[in-house]
Amino acid sequence: YERGRFSGKCHTWEVLLVETGEGNDDASRETEKAIQYFKPDVVLFIGVAGGLKDVELGDVVVAAQVYGYESVKVGETVQPRIKTEQSSYALLNDARAEVRSEQPEWLQRLPEGTQPSVYIKPIAAGEKLVASTASAVYQFLRQYCSDAIAVEMEGYGFLRAAYANRIECLVVRGISDLIDNKNSNTEPTRQQDASRNAAAFALQILSRHQIENSLLDRPLQSDVPSDDWNPLRECLYTEDVATIAQLFRQTAYEQLSELERCNYPELDNLGSLDQIFAILRRCDRRDLAVAWVKRIIDDARNTNREIPTAIATWYRNNLPEEVAESPIKKPLQTSEARLLLTFQPIDDSDAVWVSAELHQSDREPISLFESDYKAKLSDGGQCINDALGAAKTKANCDRSDIVSFEIFLSWLHLVEPVVSWTIKSGMRRRPLWREEKSVMVRLLDRLLYPEEFQTWQERLRSRWESICNVATGIPAGYWHECEAESCDDAYLSRLENALGRATCSSFLRWGTLPQGDLRQELTGILLDEGIPMMLWSLQDLCRSTQQLFAIASKQLLQEANPYNAIAFPKKLKGVLVEDESSPLVHLGLVCDRPDFLPQDLDRLQARQS
Repeated sequence: YERGRFSGKCHTWEVLLVETGEGNDDASRETEKAIQYFKPDVVLFIGVAGGLKDVELGDVVVAAQVYGYESVKVGETVQPRIKTEQSSYALLNDARAEVRSEQPEWLQRLPEGTQPSVYIKPIAAGEKLVASTASAVYQFLRQYCSDAIAVEMEGYGFLRAAYANRIECLVVRGISDLIDNKNSNTEPTRQQDASRNAAAFALQILSRHQIENSLLDRPLQSDVPSDDWNPLRECLYTEDVATIAQLFRQTAYEQLSELERCNYPELDNLGSLDQIFAILRRCDRRDLAVAWVKRIIDDARNTNREIPTAIATWYRNNLPEEVAESPIKKPLQTSEARLLLTFQPIDDSDAVWVSAELHQSDREPISLFESDYKAKLSDGGQCINDALGAAKTKANCDRSDIVSFEIFLSWLHLVEPVVSWTIKSGMRRRPLWREEKSVMVRLLDRLLYPEEFQTWQERLRSRWESICNVATGIPAGYWHECEAESCDDAYLSRLENALGRATCSSFLRWGTLPQGDLRQELTGILLDEGIPMMLWSLQDLCRSTQQLFAIASKQLLQEANPYNAIAFPKKLKGVLVEDESSPLVHLGLVCDRPDFLPQDLDRLQARQS
């Protein structure tokens, strides 16, 4: 079974989906099993059917009743004993109301311009696949089930099981083929369109359907008794309302789907505990409350506040049984994670848009900040600190689980004192670049221009291939080395000419990073030439340390594939010396990859335009 939630006008439904296979017997068995295990309020059968008459491809047929036409008595003549099952009265009325609506809402669930017709008529169901109007089965259906407009193979068995368990039920079918005009070459497309149309109409019926005697927007029976919320409310009575309200909003945006959040417009303007607990009662989800309290606990830990005993106790007592240990004692372990931070300039402002994403191999990327999150570059270390806190809160991972930072910066940011960014460490602050040696910087500018991005990506991909295997070191023709002395315009011109002539130049090693306009010009060359990597020293190298720098950078590239963003930062740590006085402690790395991009690239490009 696939499991999810669907927000309708009257209820938020928990939806379970299963494919039954062909035939009334299989449909009946699967329906009976699902009903016995899940005890649902409504069961729907959604699929495709063949059109017998009066319908076109893509039309939707709601079964007013389903004829089980296989039951016959065979003697000297065939005597039909057709059995009939009906869809539920209330669901059929919901379907009729939607059909007669002047502006049917269900069409909004379909691609623009798609307008199939809907019929509430009988359907015939048997074990035979009817493929021709010349067949004996077709003639039988026209004679004994003359008002049926579609034929399929599962609806009768499904309704029979639902009837036996007295559950509201409905059969919705999309017309995927017509008996005499079946085109096998387009069958997959027709079946996809027909099933999509049937699903769209069925979801609309579910959206408007209300379980009898239930309160609007609440299930008939609450999973969480109303009194169970009182102990939690008492625990949080002394907490700062503004703080925990913001944490609740963040939790709701993480835990609830966009459709579910539409049921709670007050989420964006929470000002009291009454509002929060009103949402919890209506939402009726203990897991949402548990996730919220965990966020409160993590926030207290990150800000060095004492965690009230009552809150910690409530959290431990309400954890799901499958969670063996409380994360208060030990964070849940996760796979190795990569943290992506993106800093995008805002025109005429000293602030930047900031996004943070946690990427893990075994799950979808997690967005850690809201879309309107802003920060100042001078507070860059605080952005890092916030991202770490959000990563630990949302993914149950510790700092040790994050093996790589990748920071996307505009070339404009290289003028800012990025190397002086610091992150919190208890009561003190420490330099990010000194402590977190697994930091990679990637240039953002080329990602913000869609018309040029494709060309750059293809060029960079070919250059990556030339250094994807560095076990024997980087060939001399694939890198360019700069001296430590200050670079002037004439040198940059020579560099640009050299890179322009060398079609395979892929790696740049820089003894020291130029300042001011020269740094911007250098970055422009990197952008134009598609240089995937640049190593440099964040401090000026004297003559005695230039050779150490060359040895360290070459060792790095000989031992680790820069394409591996997990292993490469570990090697980067290994080649750096621990001597605080050595300039090699401040080795910097720009590493551009053509295949690994921020998840919110579309939003970044939209802001740029």
